[in-house]
Amino acid sequence: MLIAGRILVGTPGSLLLLGANLLLNEILHPRLRSIGGALFLTAYYIGSSVAAWTGYAVVDEVLGDWSWR
Repeated sequence: MLIAGRILVGTPGSLLLLGANLLLNEILHPRLRSIGGALFLTAYYIGSSVAAWTGYAVVDEVLGDWSWR
């Protein structure tokens, strides 16, 4: 179930990320396309990391040391 869930969520997620980057590059002025694309990809992964660590901190704080059980 974990593998199937990762396939069902991961494949469309990567296609969505690719589509968003392409749309951003279409909208931006040609002079700013390289900067915008680089900042989008960098900000996406930084934001994903911050969201994951925030979720982990909240769950750890709420459940405490017994959360592994």
